[in-house]
Amino acid sequence: MIRLIQRSLKYTSIKHIDYQLLIDSLGKLREIAKKKLNEQSRKTEKHLSMFNISEFLAAHHDYIEKFQVIELQQELTTIQLHLTRFLFSDCLEYM
Repeated sequence: MIRLIQRSLKYTSIKHIDYQLLIDSLGKLREIAKKKLNEQSRKTEKHLSMFNISEFLAAHHDYIEKFQVIELQQELTTIQLHLTRFLFSDCLEYM
């Protein structure tokens, strides 16, 4: 979407009525993309720092099953977040 607007800006005259709207839209899309990227980075860091399978197994947790899931979001986005869930006898952990 960002590239489409950049391309449109390239061929849109500065005096055109939609030029400023395109500039504003591009800025907002960049903010959203940056926010999503930062959010995904924080989630990944949090998951990696919190999840250590050896600690769970050493603490007398019984491993039951591993699940691959895709997180669905309310916003329209092309980003699909693939998660791995681990079911233990007393908890459900994700990575």
